[in-house]
Amino acid sequence: MMTPTISIIGQGKMGKALAKRFNQADIPLQVLGRGQEVVQGKFVFFAVPYEDMISLIFPNQDHFANKIIIDISNPLDYQTKTSPLPPDQSASLKLAELFPNLTFIKAFNTNFSSSRVPAGETPLVLMAGNHPSAKTSFAHLLEQA
Repeated sequence: MMTPTISIIGQGKMGKALAKRFNQADIPLQVLGRGQEVVQGKFVFFAVPYEDMISLIFPNQDHFANKIIIDISNPLDYQTKTSPLPPDQSASLKLAELFPNLTFIKAFNTNFSSSRVPAGETPLVLMAGNHPSAKTSFAHLLEQA
Protein backbone atom coordinates (compact mmCIF):
# COMPACT_ATOMS: atom_id res chain seq x y z
CA MET A 1 0.00 0.00 0.00
CA MET A 2 1.26 3.44 -0.93
CA THR A 3 2.02 5.91 1.88
CA PRO A 4 -0.63 8.64 1.87
CA THR A 5 0.40 12.07 0.62
CA ILE A 6 -2.55 13.63 2.45
CA SER A 7 -4.13 13.04 5.83
CA ILE A 8 -7.55 14.59 6.43
CA ILE A 9 -8.62 14.85 10.06
CA GLY A 10 -12.38 15.23 10.16
CA GLN A 11 -15.17 13.42 8.37
CA GLY A 12 -17.75 16.17 8.05
CA LYS A 13 -18.83 17.95 4.87
CA MET A 14 -15.48 19.63 4.15
CA GLY A 15 -13.45 16.54 5.02
CA LYS A 16 -15.57 14.45 2.67
CA ALA A 17 -15.45 17.06 -0.10
CA LEU A 18 -11.66 17.31 0.10
CA ALA A 19 -11.29 13.51 0.19
CA LYS A 20 -13.52 13.16 -2.87
CA ARG A 21 -11.50 15.70 -4.87
CA PHE A 22 -8.12 14.17 -3.96
CA ASN A 23 -9.44 10.63 -4.56
CA GLN A 24 -10.61 11.67 -8.03
CA ALA A 25 -7.07 12.88 -8.71
CA ASP A 26 -5.64 9.53 -7.50
CA ILE A 27 -3.64 11.24 -4.75
CA PRO A 28 -2.99 8.77 -1.91
CA LEU A 29 -4.80 9.86 1.24
CA GLN A 30 -6.08 8.78 4.60
CA VAL A 31 -9.19 10.12 6.30
CA LEU A 32 -9.07 10.09 10.07
CA GLY A 33 -11.47 10.70 12.90
CA ARG A 34 -10.41 12.32 16.13
CA GLY A 35 -8.88 9.18 17.61
CA GLN A 36 -5.24 8.29 18.09
CA GLU A 37 -4.59 7.11 14.53
CA VAL A 38 -1.12 7.70 13.15
CA VAL A 39 -1.03 10.67 10.79
CA GLN A 40 0.90 9.49 7.73
CA GLY A 41 0.50 12.23 5.13
CA LYS A 42 2.96 15.02 4.45
CA PHE A 43 -0.02 17.38 4.13
CA VAL A 44 -2.42 17.29 7.07
CA PHE A 45 -5.81 18.92 6.54
CA PHE A 46 -7.70 19.78 9.71
CA ALA A 47 -11.37 19.67 8.70
CA VAL A 48 -12.51 20.30 12.27
CA PRO A 49 -13.49 23.43 14.19
CA TYR A 50 -10.64 25.74 15.17
CA GLU A 51 -10.89 24.98 18.89
CA ASP A 52 -10.67 21.26 18.17
CA MET A 53 -7.45 21.81 16.21
CA ILE A 54 -5.74 23.17 19.31
CA SER A 55 -6.87 20.27 21.49
CA LEU A 56 -5.81 17.72 18.85
CA ILE A 57 -2.41 19.29 18.12
CA PHE A 58 -1.32 20.19 21.66
CA PRO A 59 -0.77 16.66 23.05
CA ASN A 60 0.46 15.34 19.69
CA GLN A 61 2.90 17.98 18.49
CA ASP A 62 5.59 15.40 17.71
CA HIS A 63 3.22 13.69 15.24
CA PHE A 64 2.98 16.91 13.23
CA ALA A 65 6.68 17.74 13.02
CA ASN A 66 7.91 17.80 9.41
CA LYS A 67 4.33 17.98 8.13
CA ILE A 68 2.49 20.81 6.43
CA ILE A 69 -0.69 21.53 8.36
CA ILE A 70 -3.55 22.97 6.33
CA ASP A 71 -5.94 25.06 8.42
CA ILE A 72 -9.33 25.36 6.70
CA SER A 73 -11.14 26.73 9.75
CA ASN A 74 -13.14 29.89 10.20
CA PRO A 75 -13.22 30.45 13.98
CA LEU A 76 -16.76 31.16 15.06
CA ASP A 77 -18.54 31.26 18.38
CA TYR A 78 -21.80 29.62 17.34
CA GLN A 79 -23.69 31.23 20.23
CA THR A 80 -22.75 34.84 19.45
CA LYS A 81 -22.00 34.36 15.74
CA THR A 82 -18.71 36.24 16.24
CA SER A 83 -15.07 35.26 16.08
CA PRO A 84 -13.46 34.27 19.37
CA LEU A 85 -10.25 35.90 18.12
CA PRO A 86 -9.36 39.61 18.12
CA PRO A 87 -10.05 41.40 14.80
CA ASP A 88 -6.35 41.65 13.99
CA GLN A 89 -5.65 37.94 14.41
CA SER A 90 -6.36 34.92 12.25
CA ALA A 91 -6.71 31.30 13.29
CA SER A 92 -3.51 30.29 11.52
CA LEU A 93 -1.56 33.15 13.06
CA LYS A 94 -2.73 32.10 16.52
CA LEU A 95 -1.87 28.46 15.78
CA ALA A 96 1.61 29.50 14.61
CA GLU A 97 2.08 31.41 17.87
CA LEU A 98 0.91 28.46 19.96
CA PHE A 99 2.98 25.92 18.01
CA PRO A 100 6.03 27.80 16.62
CA ASN A 101 7.84 24.60 15.57
CA LEU A 102 5.04 23.49 13.24
CA THR A 103 4.26 24.60 9.69
CA PHE A 104 0.80 26.01 8.95
CA ILE A 105 -0.90 27.11 5.74
CA LYS A 106 -4.29 28.78 5.73
CA ALA A 107 -6.37 27.57 2.78
CA PHE A 108 -9.86 26.47 1.78
CA ASN A 109 -11.48 28.72 4.40
CA THR A 110 -13.17 30.61 1.55
CA ASN A 111 -14.19 27.40 -0.24
CA PHE A 112 -17.28 25.55 0.89
CA SER A 113 -18.25 21.92 0.54
CA SER A 114 -21.37 22.89 -1.39
CA SER A 115 -19.46 25.04 -3.92
CA ARG A 116 -19.87 23.79 -7.44
CA VAL A 117 -17.00 24.00 -9.89
CA PRO A 118 -17.86 23.36 -13.54
CA ALA A 119 -16.30 20.21 -15.01
CA GLY A 120 -12.84 20.87 -16.36
CA GLU A 121 -12.34 23.99 -14.25
CA THR A 122 -10.08 24.35 -11.26
CA PRO A 123 -11.43 26.00 -8.12
CA LEU A 124 -9.65 29.10 -6.87
CA VAL A 125 -7.90 28.34 -3.57
CA LEU A 126 -6.48 31.25 -1.62
CA MET A 127 -3.59 30.44 0.69
CA ALA A 128 -1.47 32.23 3.26
CA GLY A 129 1.50 31.21 5.36
CA ASN A 130 4.99 32.18 6.46
CA HIS A 131 6.78 29.19 4.94
CA PRO A 132 7.50 29.81 1.23
CA SER A 133 8.73 26.27 0.52
CA ALA A 134 5.63 24.77 2.17
CA LYS A 135 3.36 27.01 0.10
CA THR A 136 5.21 25.98 -3.06
CA SER A 137 4.81 22.28 -2.18
CA PHE A 138 1.14 22.83 -1.40
CA ALA A 139 0.60 24.67 -4.70
CA HIS A 140 2.11 21.68 -6.55
CA LEU A 141 -0.25 19.35 -4.70
CA LEU A 142 -3.23 21.49 -5.68
CA GLU A 143 -2.12 21.48 -9.32
CA GLN A 144 -2.33 17.67 -9.26
CA ALA A 145 -5.89 17.79 -7.98
